Amino acid sequence: MSHNLNSVTLEVNAATDLVDRETFATVFAIHNRYAGTDAGHQPKEKAVPISILFGKNTLPLARKTIRKGTHFAVVGALDYDRATTGPKEFFTIRADRLSIYPKPAAAEAKGANSGQLKPQRASRPAATRT
Repeated sequence: MSHNLNSVTLEVNAATDLVDRETFATVFAIHNRYAGTDAGHQPKEKAVPISILFGKNTLPLARKTIRKGTHFAVVGALDYDRATTGPKEFFTIRADRLSIYPKPAAAEAKGANSGQLKPQRASRPAATRT
């Protein structure tokens, strides 16, 4: 558990590959926020773009594992900024902890079970490294 009082935990999907800048790295990700239900009682999600900054504690694991499409959880301090011109919003998380979700078996053996049901994704991420 993070000891920062202003920390958040988000589950995100990497929308780009990791951009490595030697002492830190960033990735653009999408957080699918639950936005209630529609008239047919089906859950709606709102895609929230967010930039994630990996520092010295999370950089080694991020370099090894974050690629476009990676599903992971991040704990860190949230920063918000609004552009001076227009309605553009910017969200950034400075990652204190990083947990990578295991890939579903169906993705690893793509096409092998084309007519069968896909296994469910694990409900918890793999062990964290801090």
